[in-house]
Amino acid sequence: METYRKNLFYKLVTIKITLLFLLLWSKNSFSYDIQSRSKLLDDKFEAQKSWVQERDNDYFIDINFRNSSSMQKFLESLSSNFKDDLSAQSFLIANDKTEKNVGINLSLNIPLPSFSIFNRTIHSSFFCHSKVNYFQAIISTDLDCGMIALLIPPGLPSEIKDLFTCSYYNSLSPGDDLIANMPGLSAVIKTAYSGKFYKPLIEGTPYFHLFTEAKLNLGLNLSFPFRENFVFRFKIYASPEAAMKAMLSYSSLKGGVGDSNLFTPSLESFLKGNLSINYELDNLQVGAELNDFILKSIVTQDASAASKMKKAPLVNFYVKKGFRLGNIKARSFFGYHWRSLYKLYEGVYFGSDFTIPLDVKSFNLIFKGAFDPEYYSTSLLLASSLVDIGVKAKYPIRVKSNDIELTPLYNFHLNIHF
Repeated sequence: METYRKNLFYKLVTIKITLLFLLLWSKNSFSYDIQSRSKLLDDKFEAQKSWVQERDNDYFIDINFRNSSSMQKFLESLSSNFKDDLSAQSFLIANDKTEKNVGINLSLNIPLPSFSIFNRTIHSSFFCHSKVNYFQAIISTDLDCGMIALLIPPGLPSEIKDLFTCSYYNSLSPGDDLIANMPGLSAVIKTAYSGKFYKPLIEGTPYFHLFTEAKLNLGLNLSFPFRENFVFRFKIYASPEAAMKAMLSYSSLKGGVGDSNLFTPSLESFLKGNLSINYELDNLQVGAELNDFILKSIVTQDASAASKMKKAPLVNFYVKKGFRLGNIKARSFFGYHWRSLYKLYEGVYFGSDFTIPLDVKSFNLIFKGAFDPEYYSTSLLLASSLVDIGVKAKYPIRVKSNDIELTPLYNFHLNIHF
C-alpha cells in the first residue's frame, strides 16, 4: 500500500511538471490590463499564504498588509513632478514599465455549533473578510477602443461618457482638450470639466494606469467529511464591491491628478460561493478549489462602467507531501491558480516549508520558500497556540515580465486565534 501511494504521488508530480513546461511555452498574447495584473499578484499571495493547518474551526482575527518596495518614495515624488507638460512627460518616461501596489486584508472567523445530516458532522462558522487594494502602473500601451474609454474618469457625467467615442477621440489633434471640443455637450458641463483632460501632445508616451478596489465578504463556511479521507467545504457569502479603473496621459496629469471626486468607483453587490474538496492520506494532501464565483447579482451598475470591470472565478489546484527531517516537519507543495483574466502559465507555483519546534512550549518557527514564473519568496512565521506573526518577501526572478520591470513585494501577517 505504501509503494502504491508513493507511485501515485510521483505520477502526480510528473504530470504537474510536464504541464508546467507546456504552459510556459504556450504563446498567448494579451495586451496590458491593470485590473488583470492586479488580480494576478493578489492571487499569488492568496494561493501561497497558508502557513499552518486550516483554522476554519477556530475563532480568529487575521491581518495581512503588503506593499511594493519604494512605494512611499514614489508617492512623495508625484506632487513635485507634475507641474507642467514637460515635467509630467519626463516623469512618466523615467518610470516607464513600472508597477506599484499596496493592500490590506482583514478577516474574522467565528465558529458556530456543529450539526449532523445523514450521519455526517457538519462544522460551520460565520466569517467576514474585507480587502482594500491600490494598484498603479506606468506603461506605454496601444489605444484600442477599450483603452480610450479609460481616459475619461468614471466620476464624470454620463453625457460626457456617451459622447466620448473612439471616432471622436481620433478626430482630435494632439494636445486638444477632451471635453472642450466635444460637440453636443451642454455649455454648463463643458465649462465645469474643460481644462482637465487632454489628448497627449506626443503619442506613445507612457500612461499612468490606476486600479483600486474594496471588497467585503460576509457569510457562512460549511465543511464535512465526504467518504474516507475526503473533506468538502462550501462558502456562501454576500459580496459588496467597489472598484475604479482609469488611465491618464501626461497632459492630463500636469498639476496633479485633479479632483479626486471624478474618480468615483463602480458599486456592485453579489451573492457568491466558494467550493473546495481536499483528499488527505498520511502525509499526502491533494486539493481543488473554485472560488469567487457569482451565484446572483444583487446590485447592478450602468453598462458603461460594467464594461470596464471584468469578473472571473478563481481555480486553484495543489498537491502537498509531508516528511520529516529529524524533529523538523517538512512539506513540499505544488500548485496552480488561474482566472481567465491572466495567462495560463502565470499561476504555477511550487516550494517547501519547514516547521521547527522551539524550546518554548507550543511555539514553532516556520520557514517557507516558494517559486512562480516571476518571483521567488521567502517567509518566516512564529506560530503559537494564540498568535501567529509572519513576514514575507517576494523577489523578482527576472528583471522584466511581459516588458514590465518587476519590483520586490513585502507582506506582514498577523493571526490571533483561540
